[in-house]
Amino acid sequence: MDAVSPRVPALLLLILALLAPSVASALPWWVEDTGDAEQLRALLDALWPGHPVEVVVGEADFGKEGVSFDGGELVLVSGDRVRFSRSDGDLATQVALVRSWLRETAVTDRGWVPPAPDAVRPGPFAAVFLGGGARLPSTATTSTGDFVLGPASPTALLSVGGGWSWRHARVGALAGLTFGERAGLGSQAVTLTRFLGAATVSVVAHAGELRLENTLGLGVRIASIRAVQGESKAAVRALPGVSVAVRLWGPISDGVWFGGGLGAGFDTAAVAIRVGEAAVPMLLSPVTVTGNIGVLFGGPRQRAITPTHNFL
Repeated sequence: MDAVSPRVPALLLLILALLAPSVASALPWWVEDTGDAEQLRALLDALWPGHPVEVVVGEADFGKEGVSFDGGELVLVSGDRVRFSRSDGDLATQVALVRSWLRETAVTDRGWVPPAPDAVRPGPFAAVFLGGGARLPSTATTSTGDFVLGPASPTALLSVGGGWSWRHARVGALAGLTFGERAGLGSQAVTLTRFLGAATVSVVAHAGELRLENTLGLGVRIASIRAVQGESKAAVRALPGVSVAVRLWGPISDGVWFGGGLGAGFDTAAVAIRVGEAAVPMLLSPVTVTGNIGVLFGGPRQRAITPTHNFL
């Protein structure tokens, strides 16, 4: 008996090691604050004994394995599996969903496995905007050298744009037309119709189902200036310009978004015009501010993931 006894503990340890679940690496589950973390830990212990999840407070690292929730969608990345589903934020439901995902048959080790694709794939987009605004007040110089401040001029806006969109960025082009703009008073009044062509780049932030877009445009503004009185030909001016805009978008159906925001256009110089040989020259402001509403079509879409078989 003395010769056999030392082997019994070793045999038991070997059996326990074979039966014990693997704890080599826990699966992180990112949450925003400690309150959510405590609630999630309690639900995991109650609904999923022996779970492989480690609750982490902080911003999700989408380049690594783990579970994250962006306010509207629950996402799991584990090995070569990517799972995602709409969620109303109920943690108990999310625990049950993640547990069902992880119970799917694991892929056997085949050596190197390519990283899981992003759950959101980029795609083309197009947008149409309507709005209005005002060119900032202009000045006129009198024969004595004085400056006369003219009123701000309202203007209508119509523009279209399109390009390619990722989850947090967009690049494209924008064509815009402003019309109904006037400058000057009385016999020196002129009307302006302006066309803007620009390349645009946008940064998109996510807040649940809402999207906040900040856009910068670089291009050329072409202004057609015509005197209100008389039969003079329209003068055309072309100036490089910069435009900025901020817009908030919300979904109205799959792939269709409605939104609106504010924008401003900055020409590289003011436009000086003269109506008649003896007329006082006018200096038109290079700054226009606008508000607009629009509809956006397309953009990034959820990537179609081929589901694995569940043998449970």
